[in-house]
Order: sequence, then structure tokens, then C-alpha cells
Amino acid sequence: FTQPISTCVAEVTAKRHFAQIVRAVSYCHQLHVVHRDLKPENVVFFPQQGAVKLTDFGFSNLFQPGMMLATSCGSLAYSAPEILLGEEYDAPAVDIWSLGVILYMLVCGVPPFQETNDSETLVMILDCRYSIPEHVSDECREPSEKKKKGFIILNPLFLISLPEGSAVQ
Repeated sequence: FTQPISTCVAEVTAKRHFAQIVRAVSYCHQLHVVHRDLKPENVVFFPQQGAVKLTDFGFSNLFQPGMMLATSCGSLAYSAPEILLGEEYDAPAVDIWSLGVILYMLVCGVPPFQETNDSETLVMILDCRYSIPEHVSDECREPSEKKKKGFIILNPLFLISLPEGSAVQ
């Protein structure tokens, strides 16, 4: 029995699921594989085993650290701005952006960047414009300084470094 990860879950459950997703992506990156299409539809939860698995590696690619990629691929609502702008990008960074979108969806139950049309969604992503629903706890809204370690300050919800992010507390 499997079920897709696509709805709002309790924060403690979101933390557990997200930690597993981060570990899976981190493992891919250690093997120099970038997924490039991380989204809830490509994450499957196996409730009986308590496991989360990544699927659909159709856009995945091998990369070398420090080497930039240029292929524009992925799904609009989950793609990093540099992909949407057609710029070269650091492979792990685009997966990390998508992880932030997945985390937002796990906790909030809705995508952070979703408008009535693709043009408006694109503008929201490029401006990194999103809001956090009222039901999200203060701890999720404003992580402690200890939990902020490893997060890039400009957009702390969406950009983390995986070595430190792998130990999601």
C-alpha cells in the first residue's frame, strides 16, 4: 500500500517525512545525481513501513561538483528561479529549492507559488513571494537560531545546505 505525499500533515509527521526525503536527495547528490523534478507527486510514502521513496527520475542527470548545468526542466511550481530564467545552475541547488517547496506543502497543505495562470505563478517564484497560513506553528514560522544553522538567510524556507539539512531535527 502506498500513498502520494500531497496534502497537509501534522508538523511532527511533516518533519519525519521531510527528514527521509532530505536523506534520499542527499544520497542522490552524494552519487552525483540530481533529480530536477522533485515534487509531491514524485514522493511516495509507504505507511506500513514508515518509508518515503523518490520516484520519476526522468529529468535526473549526473553532475560534477562545481560544474553548472543548463537544461531547463522540471515542473513550474517546484522549479528554482535560475531554471525558469534559463540560466546555468548548480545541480544540487535546484533540488534543494524543490525540497523547500515540498516542505511548505507538507506543512501548509497548498503550494507556496500557485496563481490562476503560469505567468503569475512565474512572477511569484521569481519574486519569492509567498505567505504562511495561520495554522502553521510559531516554531515552523520562526525556527530557533540552532535550527537556522545551514539555512541561507535570504530565503530560509527554500534554501538549505544538505549536509546540515540532512539532520532535520
